[in-house]
Amino acid sequence: MKMIHLTDTELQQYLTEPKTLGPEKTAHVLSCDHCAAKIANYRLLFQGIATEQRPAFDFDLSVLILEQLPEPTRVFPWFAVITGCISALVVAFSITYFWSTLTALAKGMSGMILPMTAVVAALVLIIQSFELFRSYRQRMRTLLSEKTLQL
Repeated sequence: MKMIHLTDTELQQYLTEPKTLGPEKTAHVLSCDHCAAKIANYRLLFQGIATEQRPAFDFDLSVLILEQLPEPTRVFPWFAVITGCISALVVAFSITYFWSTLTALAKGMSGMILPMTAVVAALVLIIQSFELFRSYRQRMRTLLSEKTLQL
């Protein structure tokens, strides 16, 4: 019968989290001298890495990196301008094309429908503006609390 040994990943997993390996593989590790020797090697290796001191720089590395980064360039927002122009053209074309229908519709409405529609549109605009301002203040508060932006 050919014995299949555990892979290096499974041996490292047994060393770090033995309960996640499974009962068959755990039994194999306990009975196999070859796998036990590999685990002992990994244990020594992990202990050596843990006792190794982390490298420390005696200078500020961020200054050297920031000096090499190019200055950010402002790009004109062509996409937003083109999208806005296309949207304005679509609205202008729609109003021009449907003008006769819109005027007939406005003449056929009662006198209160148009002002009520304007009031509802204004309320929606005001509510959306307050929500946008609240979201902006919350984001600024988050930035300032994390001390990533100091004003």
